[in-house]
Amino acid sequence: MTPWPNYPAPGKAGIAHQLTIARHWPGLPEPGRWAKMKKRLLIVLTFTVVLAVISFAAVPHLLPSLLSFYRADISFAVPTKEKRMYITIDDTPSKNTSEILRVLQKHSVPATFFVIADCAKSPEQLHEIVAAKHSLGNHLRTFEPCSKLSLSQFRADFDACSMLLERFEKPRFFRPPCGLGTKEQIAYVRSRGYQAVAGTVFPLDHCISDSRWLVRITRWLSVKGGIVILHDGETHGQTTAAVLDVLLPQLRAAGYEFGRLEEEPNKAD
Repeated sequence: MTPWPNYPAPGKAGIAHQLTIARHWPGLPEPGRWAKMKKRLLIVLTFTVVLAVISFAAVPHLLPSLLSFYRADISFAVPTKEKRMYITIDDTPSKNTSEILRVLQKHSVPATFFVIADCAKSPEQLHEIVAAKHSLGNHLRTFEPCSKLSLSQFRADFDACSMLLERFEKPRFFRPPCGLGTKEQIAYVRSRGYQAVAGTVFPLDHCISDSRWLVRITRWLSVKGGIVILHDGETHGQTTAAVLDVLLPQLRAAGYEFGRLEEEPNKAD
C-alpha cells in the first residue's frame, strides 16, 4: 500500500514529489486545499461542541413545557418565577422511610410521599409521615403499571389507596406509577378532586444506584418550579436518604428554596 504522503517545502523537488503523489493518490487535494479543509473541519467541530453545550443546558428548561404539551392533564412542574423546588418520594412506606424523614428534618425540607397502599403494613408508618409535617399522595394500591390496568381495575386501586390515605388527611395529588396513565384514568383522578403530577427532575434512581451520579443528574435537571422524584422502598430508600443529605445543601447553596405542592393552586377540575 502506498504510504500517506508528506508535502515537502516548495521548490523543484517539491513539485516533482507532488507529481509523484498525484500519480499514486489521484483524488488527493492539493496542499492549499488541505489547509482550507482543516479550517472548515475545525469550524464544524467547534460549532458542534457549542451546540451540544447549549442543548445540554437547555434540556432541563424545555422538558416541562414539552411534556405538558404532550399531556396537558398532568403537571410536570410548578409555574413559578422563584427558585423553588418540590421534593417528592415515591413507593412509600418502607423500612427506610424513617431515615428519609430524619434527613428531611435535618435540612428542614418538606416533601410529598406518594403511597403504595399495599406497602403500608401499619397505620404508624403513615402517621409518622404526617406527624413530621409532610404530605401524602396517592400512588395506587400496588406497583402494577397503569398501562396494564383496565379502567375498572384502575378505579378500584385508586379508590383503595384513597380510602387508606383519607384516614390521615385529605390528599390532593396522584402520581401514576410506571408511566403517565391513560387520559381516561387521569380524567377519573380529576373527577375525584385530585391533581395528577409527574416531574422532570428525575435522576432515574430506579436503575442508577450510585448516589454521586444521582446528585449530579438531579443538579443538572434542577429548574425553577422543578418537581424532584426520588424513591423509597426496600432497595432504593436508603440511597434516597443518602442523596438528599448531599443534594439539599447543594441546592440551597445554588439559591433554591423548597416548597410544598399543597401550597400551590389546585388545578384539578
